[in-house]
Parts: sequence; C-alpha cells; structure tokens
Amino acid sequence: TPALADAGLDTLIFTDVTRDGTLRGLDRDLMAQVRQLWAHTLIVGGGVANTDDVRLLQDERIEGAIVGRAIYEGTLPYPVTLD
Repeated sequence: TPALADAGLDTLIFTDVTRDGTLRGLDRDLMAQVRQLWAHTLIVGGGVANTDDVRLLQDERIEGAIVGRAIYEGTLPYPVTLD
C-alpha cells in the first residue's frame, strides 16, 4: 500500500463483500488488519449493523463506514449517538 499512497491515493474504501448487506457486523480482525496496512483515510463497509460497529470504528481509528441496510432496517439509528 505505500505505492498507492506514493501515487497520490489519499482515501481507501474497503468493503468486506462476504458481509455486505448481511447486518452481521464488521469483522473486527479484518478491519484491524486493513487499518494496520493503510495509515491514511479509511472508509469501510460490509455488514455494518449497529452502534457496536461504530464503536469499532472509533477503536480502530477508522474514519468512516458505508451503511445502508442498517439505517433502512432501523438497526443503526440516524443520527448515530453513542452513550
């Protein structure tokens, strides 16, 4: 990934297609691995289900997530608020 950053790529959007649209939650280990490999802005997707996934974003210092079904199905409130 250093070559991508050296080429000017600033933001990476990574989607776990095995979880996309499933509401199974983000894969914590996979998200940690991607964060470790990419030090720049990271947006993830694939399985986002609820505020636990938002906390994972905070824990792993991931800048954002793509959500759709979680908001549509009402499992992730909008706007998101964490206690």
